[in-house]
Amino acid sequence: MKQKQLDFRRGRAIRNFAALVCLLLLGVSGVRAQSRYEVSGAVTDRNAQPVAGASIVEKGTNRGTVTSADGSYTIRVSSDKAVLVYSFFGCKTQELAVAGRTRIDVTLQEDAIALEEVVAIGYGSMKKSDLTGAVSSIKSELLENKPIASFDNALRGQIAGVQVRQNDGQPGGGASIRIRGTSSINGTNEPLYVIDGVPLISESVTEGQGLVINPLSSLSTNDIESIEVLKDASATAIYGARGANGVILVTTKKGREQRGEVRFSATLSLQTPEQAYTMLDGAQLAQLGKEAYENAGMSVPAYFQDPKSVVTRTNWLDEIFRTAITQNYQVNFGGGSKKVTYNFSAGYFNQEGILINTDFNRYTFRGQVAAEINKYISFGSTMGYSQVQSEGYGNADQSLSLISMAYDMNPALPVYDAEGNYTFRNNLSSSTGVYGGNPVATARKADMQNRQNRFTGNIYTDLKFLGDDRLVFRTQFGVDDIFSMDRMFLPNDLAVAVDGPGKGNVATFNTKTWVWENTLTYKNTWGKHNLSAMIGQTAQKFTQTVFRLGVKNFEDNRLGYHDLSVGKDVWLNQTTDSEWAMLSYISRIHYSFDNRYLFTFTGRVDGSSKFGANHKYGFFPSGAFAWRISEEKFMKDMKSVSNLKLRLSYGVVGNAGIAPYQSQGTLVSVKPPFGDGVASGGLAPLTLPNADLAWESTSQFDAGIDIGLFDNRLSITADYYRKYTTDLLYAVDLPMYSGYMFSMRNLGDLSNRGFEFSVTGVPVTTRHFNWTSTFNIDTNVTRIEKLNIAEGESAGTGVTRMVVGDKLNNIWGYKTNGIAQLDEDLTQVAQLPNRPMVAGEQKYQDIKKDGIIDLNDEVILGNLAPKFSFGFNNSFSYKNFNLNLFLEGTYGNDVINYTRKELESMDGSYNNITTVLDRWTPQNPGGKLPRADAVSNSSGFSDRWVEDGSYLRIRDLTIGYTIPRKSLRGIASINVFVSFENLYTFTKYTGNDPSIGGGIDQNLYPTSRKYSLGVSMTF
Repeated sequence: MKQKQLDFRRGRAIRNFAALVCLLLLGVSGVRAQSRYEVSGAVTDRNAQPVAGASIVEKGTNRGTVTSADGSYTIRVSSDKAVLVYSFFGCKTQELAVAGRTRIDVTLQEDAIALEEVVAIGYGSMKKSDLTGAVSSIKSELLENKPIASFDNALRGQIAGVQVRQNDGQPGGGASIRIRGTSSINGTNEPLYVIDGVPLISESVTEGQGLVINPLSSLSTNDIESIEVLKDASATAIYGARGANGVILVTTKKGREQRGEVRFSATLSLQTPEQAYTMLDGAQLAQLGKEAYENAGMSVPAYFQDPKSVVTRTNWLDEIFRTAITQNYQVNFGGGSKKVTYNFSAGYFNQEGILINTDFNRYTFRGQVAAEINKYISFGSTMGYSQVQSEGYGNADQSLSLISMAYDMNPALPVYDAEGNYTFRNNLSSSTGVYGGNPVATARKADMQNRQNRFTGNIYTDLKFLGDDRLVFRTQFGVDDIFSMDRMFLPNDLAVAVDGPGKGNVATFNTKTWVWENTLTYKNTWGKHNLSAMIGQTAQKFTQTVFRLGVKNFEDNRLGYHDLSVGKDVWLNQTTDSEWAMLSYISRIHYSFDNRYLFTFTGRVDGSSKFGANHKYGFFPSGAFAWRISEEKFMKDMKSVSNLKLRLSYGVVGNAGIAPYQSQGTLVSVKPPFGDGVASGGLAPLTLPNADLAWESTSQFDAGIDIGLFDNRLSITADYYRKYTTDLLYAVDLPMYSGYMFSMRNLGDLSNRGFEFSVTGVPVTTRHFNWTSTFNIDTNVTRIEKLNIAEGESAGTGVTRMVVGDKLNNIWGYKTNGIAQLDEDLTQVAQLPNRPMVAGEQKYQDIKKDGIIDLNDEVILGNLAPKFSFGFNNSFSYKNFNLNLFLEGTYGNDVINYTRKELESMDGSYNNITTVLDRWTPQNPGGKLPRADAVSNSSGFSDRWVEDGSYLRIRDLTIGYTIPRKSLRGIASINVFVSFENLYTFTKYTGNDPSIGGGIDQNLYPTSRKYSLGVSMTF
């Protein structure tokens, strides 16, 4: 019945998509302009190339149109005496009288000032040619109409020095972004996100037992005008104690001086799961289990005793996967006059997960208004509201994930038993406690929901003391307010809730931040001198209130989390209040002489409540110099060189990305049993106070070059950087006799060094065909320079332990050395402790030559970080057709495949994959894998589970067509497109996806291949 409901929902989604698009087309096709006179023509540039998107408006009216891809246009005007206004960004506006003509062709002339691209730099903007720091930009064209939940996933492979690691394929799931490597161990490594001047709460605000929503998914990619990434210290120092990990500035779409315009877009996508593994059938698993128990000298369970009689009843992966649908709709209305501009938008995004009963929904509303009262006073505001909801079974414990359950289940078991009820659990030896549940039952019956309501906005006022932009005071107040509710109910007839039985949980998170900024900016140009100076003060406060209630032991499942009082036992009852505040002072001076020599000096003083009494304030300075060599007299005869600029910068920035109260002595609630065993509530010390706790400080040197050749048809940017982080924030475990558990301290250093290169070219440009290509590549090496241990020693014994002097993220373990054979002298083979060596066992290299395999024999097996990452984007247009092909990938990174480690266990505790069919047996001594053994070898980790994670992916292929204007009535433009995402991945990795999980693959929600059909219209 539920499957029929799902099929009905999918069919309804397709019908709704088609009906909405047809309704719009039919509605506007009946619109007839009441004008009596029609004018047609073409708009070209000075090279006779068509200009697409140029605006043509009848002067004094709202009547207008835009040019199509071939530069043509048709407009109906009031009479043959009308005046037409032609405009396009980067070109001078022209006014031409119709004067009885029916065809007017126009050649637009470039406006040198308008052509200067302006980028956001934090507390202001600057012409790109004047930049002295490392700043990269992405425009809206790369983001619009993408069927993705959040913009962070759209950045992958687009910018050199920016690595995007998708956490998993969960609908609405997020990604981790690293700008120029890792700068912290215990602190955050995520960049600071600033949307329209408001620092965003980018950490997850939910910590309940259910799903986690990516906080960046509250903003639709269709609302974004541009994204600037600040990478070096010169660019990020203006954000001081939060700039060490880079800064991402997001500017949303604003109104422009033009007639009111409505834009509508709709995209419908199909997602198909990609599975790399083939599971054993029932008979193969029974044979494996029988061998495992016999080799261990144990009695064989009944379900393994006669493999030939075992019947395969269920392909559990097929039962939990589905073809899923994504819908994305957006409508914008914007325009304005010289005095007032506006832009409003509304959007709906719905993504079904490829795992059954996992879904993501989002509603977004956004508005922007800017007004100029007079030449001295102007004001504006941007407001956004979103409601985001994620549904479906989710669990932070990956061993309890749906994909893990499906991998482990015995294929001889049916989904439903003979009585029509769900099979309760797996029947293999690992299926005890909460483990081994029926994945289909869990997906269908577990009720998990996370709903998040978010309001972001700002309001500002500009006072222009001189009536122009020379001396401007701006005051701006912004807020980011999130209310999130996380609800979960696991019925008492599910194995994952057998410890209840039945479990329910409700958690609410009320998170708020406000920021008030005041800046005074002075700009002046005299002779060959240009000066821009800014000083300011900012204040910010963050508060969060959390309530959690968890109840178990439910005899009745009907009310679920709607009435937790049905449960008998409270297992979670917690309230939390936290807050932090910052007070800052900022300044920046930018000076240029003769447009050749550019200097930028930035300083910020930050005070934070998070840090110790002796280090509440920190100062973060930077300086940068750029030499525009192309403006020198000796370069004037080199016509092929359009731009040549050298850049140097150095600065110090900080990282305050830790939880509040870490410098203070904190307490934790405990309930120890006394006397008759009755628990009594109380408090115990948790952290040792540290009045000297201070920021992490990252100093960075950057040397870069920008080259433009052949009228900037070929642009090259290259940067070399070195980052050194000191005073690492590190949680130090304390001995029990101290009375405390740990203390947050500043100890340890990290270094990063790398190279970035990007090139953009226009290989072909003709009247009908254009080709633009962009390629970027970057390298980064992160090293542990200092910790509270001696050089060469390691912190811990984990697989990715830290060793002073080595690279961060090195993988440690044993090197395999073949498989022991029957004719081998096994007394000469090094053995693991408490595991005698027998034929068929895995052998390991005895590095210390002592006959024992232990921690002293572990070596570096690889590294999670790539040697380099790259992206390659190509855009082609021919007449009204366009094609975009985007490739991205990494090289030299390794992946720990814990999923395969579980699926090649060969101990009879789980189902395994078909690679185990080539295991060692006396009849197959050349098998690639060791023998089956019910006594699992869990004593160590080896290179058997480390794989090459290098890959090249066809990330996106989009084909579009713009319908000719002459075929339209009442519509300015229509573009239809099809796109293919994650079309194919070239890789040696045997798992599902080498790019998710940050190099650690353990039963992750897999990514999908996506096929999309879309349309965008302008009225």
